Amino acid sequence: MKNLLDLSGRSAVIFGGTGNLGSFITKKLYENGAKVAVSYYFDREAEIAQKQLAALDSTGENVFAGYADIADRDSVEAFVADVRKKFSTIDIMVNTVHNPAFTPKDVYDMEWSDWKTDLDAQKGHFNACKSVLPAMREQQYGRIIYISGGLAVRHMASSAAFACVKGGMTAFNRTLAIEEGRNNITVNIVAPGKITSLDTDGAFAWDDAEAELLKQTPLGRFATQEEVANTVLYFASPLADAMTGQILYVACGELMR
Repeated sequence: MKNLLDLSGRSAVIFGGTGNLGSFITKKLYENGAKVAVSYYFDREAEIAQKQLAALDSTGENVFAGYADIADRDSVEAFVADVRKKFSTIDIMVNTVHNPAFTPKDVYDMEWSDWKTDLDAQKGHFNACKSVLPAMREQQYGRIIYISGGLAVRHMASSAAFACVKGGMTAFNRTLAIEEGRNNITVNIVAPGKITSLDTDGAFAWDDAEAELLKQTPLGRFATQEEVANTVLYFASPLADAMTGQILYVACGELMR
């Protein structure tokens, strides 16, 4: 019987693939047959990326790491061009990049400058999509997967910018899904709630809120990075060939839409 999770012959670009969640996604796609390319931004991430990829493929034949400032169009396109030289095709693009380390502020206390991190993430996804669409159209095949979050639909005080951008990106991705369906390019969203074992010190200083979320979660726990990566694999695989414009909430039932 054919393995419908098999990604053999496919190549995947994971923006933010060296991060806490991105590294799980990179490993999951590679383990299921895909060639993987990861982007990094900070200098210290370059060594992390090389070690991460060497652990997957010591030959380097089926892995690639390169610098990309996702908010800079030229930087992203240069990275993607290097990936195409390495792997010829770009079949799957996953974008995990959105710095969660914001200082909670009510709108009353915010300045427009407080939106920069979130608006850069929005610009970054636009750049990432623009960079891979030419290859995907040429191939008449592509799988774009955006990592959103529970705050896109579960609104909380002091998180206006993050929630606004994540919610807006739902509209962006669904519009893109409508536009690119004729090119056999699907666009889907994985939206985790709170993730266990995710190192986000300073991201959410709301212990009471997290405790309340846990009470509302039917499974009595938060999802793991592995479980989020499994959902990305599903959207990247032939099992999801008929899925586009969809959101899967990986939140142990705390989010139901």
